[in-house]
Amino acid sequence: MLQKHLDKLVNGKKNAKIFVPLCTKSIDLKWLADQGHTVVGLEVAESCIQSFFKEQKLEFTVEMGLGGKAKIYKAVNHNIKLYVADFFDFNKEAEGQFDGVWDRRAMISLNKDQYPRYVALIKTLLAPDGRCLFVNADFDRTTCPGPYLVTHEMLKDLYKDGYKVEYVDERNRSEKDDPEELVGFKWFLEKMFLISKA
Repeated sequence: MLQKHLDKLVNGKKNAKIFVPLCTKSIDLKWLADQGHTVVGLEVAESCIQSFFKEQKLEFTVEMGLGGKAKIYKAVNHNIKLYVADFFDFNKEAEGQFDGVWDRRAMISLNKDQYPRYVALIKTLLAPDGRCLFVNADFDRTTCPGPYLVTHEMLKDLYKDGYKVEYVDERNRSEKDDPEELVGFKWFLEKMFLISKA
């Protein structure tokens, strides 16, 4: 869905600065950079970041950041910088503000009581004309009990102060569509929403 709706995220910008929270080893990071955008990701598990660079065959350097609270992996020949850190240690002083935030099931991986804090931080990271593409997930709960389902109404409530939340698209997949990611799932419904200044 990201490829289909990229322009909603970058809003016509050819070299947008995009933040990908809780990015794991997503191939979206490399794809966004290949489109000419600058990508900053954040992930708690360092093994995911290491796997990303290995699987994408990218050279990298490593340095410390966030006052010693983060390791920063930088791709040598691509505009990709990935932080290994606690999400709530990140702030706009680290990288400035972003044109876009690509939240593919990031917030929903947190505990529900952390959602307001997460949204508050995302708002500080978005530039005045910045946008967020948010993807949630609903699925066969007999296979896996979590994560928590975030509805359109819940998103509108979380972003009610100064932002609007618009439904964009959805897709329903199963194990046969992606046997590696969706093993055991009879159905897996993703819905995409666009979050922008009201």
